[in-house]
Amino acid sequence: GDYDAFVERVAGGYHMGMGVDIGAQAVKTLIPGSVLSAGVSITDIADTKFSDRRDSRIPMNAGIGVALTQDLGVFTAKVAADYQNIFGDVDIANRTHLGAELGLPFVKFQMGFNQLNFTYGAHVDFFLGKWGLTSFARDLGPYNGQRVSRTYMLSCEIDLPLF
Repeated sequence: GDYDAFVERVAGGYHMGMGVDIGAQAVKTLIPGSVLSAGVSITDIADTKFSDRRDSRIPMNAGIGVALTQDLGVFTAKVAADYQNIFGDVDIANRTHLGAELGLPFVKFQMGFNQLNFTYGAHVDFFLGKWGLTSFARDLGPYNGQRVSRTYMLSCEIDLPLF
C-alpha cells in the first residue's frame, strides 16, 4: 500500500527478522547511597537473519559493563563503562563506551564517549513523561575514526497511569 511505498522511499528495503538476546546483571549496595552494578549480555544469538536473503545479517555480540551510582541527597552521580564486541574483529576503541550522568530533581545531564566519540544529552521529567535530547556519534567502519556518523535524537517516553 501507500505506507509500504512511503517507508521504502524513506528507509529503503526492510524485512522481518528474528533475534534472541540474553543478559544478566548483579547489583550491590556498597554503603548507603552507593550502588555498584555489573552486567553481561549476548545479543543476536546465532546472528539475526532477515526474511529476504539479500538483507545483511546482524552478527552476535557479547558485552560486559559496570556502573557506580552515588546518591548525594539533592542529586545523584553515575559513572559507567562497557566493552562490546568482545569476540568481534573490531578496533578496541570501537568496543569501548564511557559515560557519566548527573541527576537533579526533574532533569538529568549525560556525557561520555561512545567509541571515543563525544556524546551528550539531557532528559527532563515533564507532565506525563520524560523528554530527552541526545547527540551521539558512532564509527560505522571497523577502525576508529574511519567513518564517523553523528546522530541527534529527540525522545519522548510517555507514562500513562492506567491503574
